[in-house]
Formats: sequence, C-alpha cells, structure tokens
Amino acid sequence: MDKSDDHHEKAREVMDQVRNEDVYISDRVFVETVNVMFSRFDHSDASNFADYMLKSELEIIHSNSSIFSNSVEHFHSEQISFTDCSIVSMMKALDIDKLCSFDSDFKSFEKIELIGVNGS
Repeated sequence: MDKSDDHHEKAREVMDQVRNEDVYISDRVFVETVNVMFSRFDHSDASNFADYMLKSELEIIHSNSSIFSNSVEHFHSEQISFTDCSIVSMMKALDIDKLCSFDSDFKSFEKIELIGVNGS
C-alpha cells in the first residue's frame, strides 16, 4: 500500500509466500491499521483500505472475553504492547503458530513462527 514504507518490498514477498494459506487478522490489528492509514494519509485512503481488507480473503477474528482476559495476563507479564498481547492470546486460543509481522517483540515467544522479521 505505502511504497515508501521501509518494509514494503518484504511485505509483498511475505504476502506472496502466504497467498495459498488461511490468513487471519485480529479486529484490534484491523483497527490499528486503518487508524495508521488515516493518520498517514487521509480519510478516503483509510476508508478504501478498510474496504479492500474487508473484501479480501482475510478472516477477521474478533476478540472475546476469554481472549481479552488472557491478553491482560500477558500484558502484566510481558514487556510488549496490549495489542501484541491480544495477538498472542488469539493465536493460542485458535492454535495458530505462524505470524506475519515486522515487530521483533514477537521473537520472544518460542511457539510462534515469525514470518517477516528475520523469519522465513
């Protein structure tokens, strides 16, 4: 989307790599991403991006009270953002072991195969 982003080319490679796999995004990451688009560009771009994501084959995973509680527990014990804690909690709840991210904070989780930052 943002060709000037430092991770643009690697992100394209990662998307090609996972093209034939089930791909999920948490509702929290969806919200953060649309908000970043809005702050970097404008409402129209953010709105178009939201529509693009909703029409794609990504499955949006919505948090529930159990995932939220686990996120709070992770947040107390880990030095990472609450959103990242919610991602880890969702992955555990749904038995997902691969994560596309350029956030090196996820390297500390042994059971997560990180695709993006020094990953596959």
